[in-house]
Amino acid sequence: MIENILQLIYPNVCGICGSISKQDICNKCYVKIRKLQRNKKKIYLTKHFTTHMYLFDYQDIIRQKILQYKFNEKTYLCRGFAKIILNNEKICGFLKTYDIMTSVPISKKRKRSKRIQPK
Repeated sequence: MIENILQLIYPNVCGICGSISKQDICNKCYVKIRKLQRNKKKIYLTKHFTTHMYLFDYQDIIRQKILQYKFNEKTYLCRGFAKIILNNEKICGFLKTYDIMTSVPISKKRKRSKRIQPK
C-alpha cells in the first residue's frame, strides 16, 4: 500500500525523456537507444588492460545521461543502463567471463572541472 502511495506522489519516469512511464526507459526511448548501440570490442596490448568493450559512442544523449548519472546525482538512471546491458546477449556473454568489474576513479580536480559538465 505504501508503495502505491509513493507511486502517486513520485511516479516512475523514463530516464531518457522524463515522461511518466512504468518502466525505467519508455518503449519509445528504448527503441531510439537500441538504434544507437554499437557493440564494439577492441583488443589492446598494454600493461593496463587488453580488452575494451562499449555499447555506445560517447556522444549526444548517451554522453549527457552518463554525465548526469555520474555527476548530477541522477542515480535512478542506473536502472535504465542495466536494462540495456541485460537485454544484450553479446555484452552479457562478454561480462560473464570476468570475476569482477570496478569503477574508474576520477580526481577531485577533474570532477570540479567544467570539462565534465553536460553540453
